[in-house]
Amino acid sequence: ALGPHEAPNQPAQYAPAPTEPAPAAAEAAAPTPAPAPTAQAVTPAPAYVASPPEDVTYFYNDLAPYGTWVSLAGVGWCWQPTVVVVNRGWRPYCHGGNWVYTDAGWFWRSDYSWGWAPFHYGRWYMDASCGWVWVPGRVWAPAWVTWRSVGTTCGWAPLPPGADFVAGIGWRYNGFAVAANFTFGLGVDAFAFVSFNNFCANNLSYHCLPPAHVRGIYHQTTIINNFAVVNNVYVNRGIGFSAAPIRFGSRPELTLFRLRGG
Repeated sequence: ALGPHEAPNQPAQYAPAPTEPAPAAAEAAAPTPAPAPTAQAVTPAPAYVASPPEDVTYFYNDLAPYGTWVSLAGVGWCWQPTVVVVNRGWRPYCHGGNWVYTDAGWFWRSDYSWGWAPFHYGRWYMDASCGWVWVPGRVWAPAWVTWRSVGTTCGWAPLPPGADFVAGIGWRYNGFAVAANFTFGLGVDAFAFVSFNNFCANNLSYHCLPPAHVRGIYHQTTIINNFAVVNNVYVNRGIGFSAAPIRFGSRPELTLFRLRGG
């Protein structure tokens, strides 16, 4: 069974209660700018401010023990899990979890104690200098990812900041309506690919196709952004489930898993 944070039926109702960071904790978390070696002006390191954005405040205390809050130019306040620093090859929705099909579509079941938040709220962003970071948001989904498939292979990538799905309207990117096959600016390096036979495996990262193979098939893939909103719950049907008995076999974890709330 999933933990209380991992699979709410109603995002707004079952989202974890907001918590304000204690002033002392906030001050302790603030990095201290290094002194300028000369009289020349320097830009201080980003500091956690007394009045952070609401979405940052909402998750700050719960995630602070497991990573670092940073401010990135053009992105804003982000959180980076410690595992990214330890393993530079780490990627979200790939390491430390597996896919389960639910009544809200494909759900990422994380093995991390902090996984209830960054894999179901907000967006992930690959920063060229520090790697994967998570941008907070407070709309729940079973997984905020976009999909691609070709033949017996499927792939997925975290949706970036600015990607949004609106009930009755469809996909938007940075406020502008986009088609269902929009790329969201994601290139081949943002995607993890596996064969359908391994799609629901545990330790999924061990089954990912090597980069050279992915680059060879990437431009043959079909984009699948198959989202919907049903009873105020975001549903990510992704690559679908109708062909599961043929493509994935009859493994127990592929049985429809009903999300539990409350």
